[in-house]
Amino acid sequence: MHTFLLFNPIAKQPLPQMVKWLVLSLLLLLAFFLTTPQQQIARSFLLILFILLIAYLTYYTATNFKRFHFIKGTFTGSVKFASTGIYWQEEFINYQEINKIDFINHDYIGRYHKRSFIQPAVSIGVNNQLTITLKNGATYFSYFQMQHDFELFKVFKILKQQQIPYSWNW
Repeated sequence: MHTFLLFNPIAKQPLPQMVKWLVLSLLLLLAFFLTTPQQQIARSFLLILFILLIAYLTYYTATNFKRFHFIKGTFTGSVKFASTGIYWQEEFINYQEINKIDFINHDYIGRYHKRSFIQPAVSIGVNNQLTITLKNGATYFSYFQMQHDFELFKVFKILKQQQIPYSWNW
């Protein structure tokens, strides 16, 4: 038997921390240019704040490039692949009732995927999708979390033994 945790991400994900710091630095720069030359103390203070913020952003991007990317959402249950069938939360699905199983992506805890300096790079493994289509037309869909890289292959072994058609798009 092999178990995955089902995950339900929230629809609107928060902005990355880096975007907030970049907006603040642009506002500081705008305030610097809007002050008049007679306001020398305010201009000096804004310039020092801007330089400190840019130094912090440089340090932040140089040291935190391998931090975890936490997707906001909740774990809603589990799916268990057993030798007799699939336990979708509390419901049992017999392998004879399944028409096809689709797996999308290959994300696991600690997977490194650098996209940009704004987004964090290390995944928490919840960006996988599972769709189970039954012969009667009903479907079960959810995101799920993988703990390790090789977990999906254990499930593929169970599905091959039961001769269940599956696809894997990553």
